[in-house]
Amino acid sequence: MKGYNFKVVPQIVLVRYYKVRFLCRLALAKCKGFMKVLQPLCNFFKAVQSDGRISVTHIGIYAALLDYRARKNMQNPVHAFSHEIMALAKIASNFTYYKCIRELSEYGYITYIPSYKKTKASRIYFLEG
Repeated sequence: MKGYNFKVVPQIVLVRYYKVRFLCRLALAKCKGFMKVLQPLCNFFKAVQSDGRISVTHIGIYAALLDYRARKNMQNPVHAFSHEIMALAKIASNFTYYKCIRELSEYGYITYIPSYKKTKASRIYFLEG
C-alpha cells in the first residue's frame, strides 16, 4: 500500500483507543453523579403513584427543588427563596407555591421551615432513604 507509514498507524489507533476509553470513564462518572441527583426523583415518583393528593404542581415543585439542590452541590438542607423555586417550576402564583410546598411538607415528602422574612431564605430538608 502506497502512502501509509505502518509504524505510525498503530500509534494513532492506540491514541484513539485511550481517548475513547477516557471519554467512556468520564461519561460513567457523570452518570454516577446524575444517578445521585435522579434517585430521589425516582423514589418520589414511586411514592406518589398511589398518593391521590399529589398533583402536577406538587411534582413540578419537587423537581424544581431537586434541580435547585443539585445546583447547590446536593446540600441538605437547601436554603432557597420562593421566587427562585417558582421560576424553576414555572409557577407564577405565590398562593399556589406556598400551598403546594406546605402540603409536600405535611405529606412527609420534604421538611419545609419557612423563614417569614424577605431577606432570609427558607430551609428545605430532603428526606433521605
